[in-house]
Amino acid sequence: MNKRPDVWIICEEDGSIERTYHQEIKFWLDKLGISNEVLGAPYFEAKNDGLFFIKDGKVREILAADLPKLVMYRAFKKELYDFVVKGNIPTIPNRMALMSTGDKLLTHKLLAKKNILQPKFLAYNAGITYAEVVAAVGAPFVLKTRFGDGGGHGVFLVHNEKEYVEVSKDLDLRQYLFQEYISKSFGRDVRVYIWGGKAIDSSMRQSASGWKSNLHQGGGWTPYQVSNEIKLQSEEISKVLGGDILSVDYLLDGDKLVFCESNAIPGFTVPETLANKSDLARASAQYIKGLL
Repeated sequence: MNKRPDVWIICEEDGSIERTYHQEIKFWLDKLGISNEVLGAPYFEAKNDGLFFIKDGKVREILAADLPKLVMYRAFKKELYDFVVKGNIPTIPNRMALMSTGDKLLTHKLLAKKNILQPKFLAYNAGITYAEVVAAVGAPFVLKTRFGDGGGHGVFLVHNEKEYVEVSKDLDLRQYLFQEYISKSFGRDVRVYIWGGKAIDSSMRQSASGWKSNLHQGGGWTPYQVSNEIKLQSEEISKVLGGDILSVDYLLDGDKLVFCESNAIPGFTVPETLANKSDLARASAQYIKGLL
């Protein structure tokens, strides 16, 4: 770890498929004369009210003076996030986007005010019955975690009361959201990628077997061209959620696209494959330069 570079790029450092994107963006930041460092989120730990970077047996305390001018998250670590917030360091994505997309219930409420087409949704409250959930969102319905967890984890399709009891018995339902199930979208969704507030790419994700379309659940993807109307709507969603970089996911309901959720730290696996990842990384580096 170097002393106070311009930019930290925080990634998983687990051999993930996005590693080439980190390398490309680092290359272009170097070309632009922007000092930077790619750091693994797992190596940051909070101890005794301090933040430490621990790797290969070496321990270094992170001080406010060590923080860069900007932090780009490609992976999230709460301890690091809290420390960066205290230091008032700008981030990509920004703090508003992390908050508004980190709570799916908040996302739905914000977009409902803008009349964005989305599934019916319901927050858990103490004493709510299966019949009340069905009355609000229909059956079957989707039970999904409100907070953060991506890749299709923490998401269940509930067909009846027996399944509801079985699935929910080991869950803290206060952390979950009930959502209408759009059956026509079985195993498919459309993802629009936002960079710098603009829709730059889109794809259709498809399941290999079940109803979830996530790539991390074994799904695949194909290029998918969305309409100009959906591009503009996705850009409007990014403004409402406060995010300059987002993925906006839609369910397919006949000839309509229905907003499902948004992610402030989207994977760029598909755009890297559909487009020239070097061009994307160069645009990313230039965007970062404009923020410094």
